[in-house]
Amino acid sequence: MARPSGRPLPLQIVGPARAGHRHPSQNVCTRPLDALTIERYICTMTQISKRRPGTPKQAASCCRPIDTLLDPALFKALCDPTRATLVACLAKCGRPCSVGEVAECCSVDVSVVSRHLALLARSGVLEAVKEGRTVFYKVRFSDLSKTLRSLADELDSCCPGGGGACCQTPAPRRPART
Repeated sequence: MARPSGRPLPLQIVGPARAGHRHPSQNVCTRPLDALTIERYICTMTQISKRRPGTPKQAASCCRPIDTLLDPALFKALCDPTRATLVACLAKCGRPCSVGEVAECCSVDVSVVSRHLALLARSGVLEAVKEGRTVFYKVRFSDLSKTLRSLADELDSCCPGGGGACCQTPAPRRPART
């Protein structure tokens, strides 16, 4: 950062409050900066820009991949115990199965199983292939595992270290003794 004349440019950097209790606007540095100071400034500014939003409202306003990965339709499809059992049954079988075959693994009527499987197919968990009057369902392993892995990776990036201090909830405060 030098002028055509070769002299360094004077930069103004508002620094944090130092000794004493001055207002931050009073901490202005107008001296020419050397390369090391500029590097430290850039590093500090980079760290400041990576800070997390301070409030849930600020977090909601920023757009991250987790917003699209937390698909309500996917979780709605998997939240029902019967649908979870059906997905587990199909996953363990490892091949496309008809509605009648899948209905044998749970104590629910075939028409209810058919509706559950159709909802799972609409949400992207299962793939439906119709052959004549029979519909065969199979788990979309690669798509489902890719989505869940991406979600896990994004959750890890929100809280690096997989459950470090940033993800721990503070201990509840005890009321003061009187």
